[in-house]
Amino acid sequence: MTIKYCELDLEDDKKQISPSESLLFPCTAYFTDIKNRMMGTLPWHWHEEIELLIVKKGSVKITFPQEAITLTVGQGCFINSNTLHTAHTIGADDCILHSILFLPILISGPVESIFNQQYVRPLITAGNLPYQILNSCVDWQRAVLETLEAAYSIHEKSAVGFEWEVRTCMANIWQMLLTHSQESLKNPLKTSDNALERVKTMVAFIQSNYYTPISLADIAASANLSERECLRTFKKGINISPMQYLNQYRINVATKHLLDTDYDVTVICTEVGIDNPSYFSKKFKEVHGLTPTEFRKQKV
Repeated sequence: MTIKYCELDLEDDKKQISPSESLLFPCTAYFTDIKNRMMGTLPWHWHEEIELLIVKKGSVKITFPQEAITLTVGQGCFINSNTLHTAHTIGADDCILHSILFLPILISGPVESIFNQQYVRPLITAGNLPYQILNSCVDWQRAVLETLEAAYSIHEKSAVGFEWEVRTCMANIWQMLLTHSQESLKNPLKTSDNALERVKTMVAFIQSNYYTPISLADIAASANLSERECLRTFKKGINISPMQYLNQYRINVATKHLLDTDYDVTVICTEVGIDNPSYFSKKFKEVHGLTPTEFRKQKV
């Protein structure tokens, strides 16, 4: 079985890390339990891989800069390469996603190939297609969802030669997306969004340095901005302040430590860059409704 549990491991630039075997087969299937494994939130991130997902249980809100979508059971989504996004569960129910991430090279071949130049690159560089909701009530989108389910099952069984079958599924999905995205291709090149790139830079800085003392001035300096411009750009980009995001990210990491390690709470507090256990407990309770100790006893 090659299905992986999504833990959202991130590199220093906040691209999602792909498994090492992706060099041989640049495609991975993920089982994502957002509520129980990710504590309800996937932090802001992006990845070079194209993502295709389907909601198997519960509801999820996926947020992109400037807009958000809500998906329920049976619905899916295509998320384009290098698209900044985050995800949150909706309500108290569990939320399970099945997803496949693959590098464009899986179906494009070499850069100079006709597959890349005429069929793959135009879609991944389309400026107005960061995502596409997939609904079973639309014939072609239902076909995409069915093909995605088939690919996930093939990936899970991992019979001899499964890579060929998965690649064929992804190519078929791509052809359907391309056929029904001609309007988006009228804007073939992504325009440079300096503000969004600065937000990415600051998010990357926070996620790379959350375990150290970080000030607003530090975050601003990482993108060569004043503190005032840092606040404005960050808030406009992802609708949260830099320091709020820092606290949320620290609590997210602390939650994983509580679930997956036997570290003492005071050690975890230090590990995530908070030097005051009382403050840590207060902020943790604001998110989970329980103190760190209560949370560990209940969940573990």
